[in-house]
Amino acid sequence: MVIPDNSRSAGAERRLKELGIKLPAPPEPFGIYEEAVQT
Repeated sequence: MVIPDNSRSAGAERRLKELGIKLPAPPEPFGIYEEAVQT
């Protein structure tokens, strides 16, 4: 039986809801992040 990767997070969210646990919203980023290449 193959279980999709996203089903684990859905299960965790459902379990938190069953337990009455509400997580805070993630913080806003401090700035704009850009990829960089170090040579």
